[in-house]
Amino acid sequence: IGHLEAGAGIAGLLRAMLAIHRRTIPPLVHLQTPNPALPLDEFPAVKLPTSPVAWEGRRVAGVSSASP
Repeated sequence: IGHLEAGAGIAGLLRAMLAIHRRTIPPLVHLQTPNPALPLDEFPAVKLPTSPVAWEGRRVAGVSSASP
C-alpha cells in the first residue's frame, strides 16, 4: 500500500483547522511524562495540554510536514 506520510500531513492539517474552528486546543492524549531534558520551567508560556483548553485571542497554528 505504501507509506502514510502524506496521510499524516493531511491529518495534522485537519487537526489544526478543527482546533482553529472550534477555538479549542486539543489535548496531547499520549503524553505521559515530558522529556526531562526540556527545561519547561524556564518557559512559563509553554504549556502541554492534558485536557482541552479554550483558545482565547488570536488563533495561529502551524503544521510540520517534513519529508525525507
